[in-house]
Amino acid sequence: MVARINPLRFIKGELPSVATLLAGMEKRARGIKVDKIRPEDIARTGWAPMEEGE
Repeated sequence: MVARINPLRFIKGELPSVATLLAGMEKRARGIKVDKIRPEDIARTGWAPMEEGE
């Protein structure tokens, strides 16, 4: 998830303030449609999806 909301990879030159960076990250995180994330996508990251009841 961090890679998807990381604004630093697009910034060239002087970095904005931490508050501005965090606000941008929060905006991106809120825009992610978690219902579109497939278990296969999570499995490829090395993390297995949680089993029912965990």
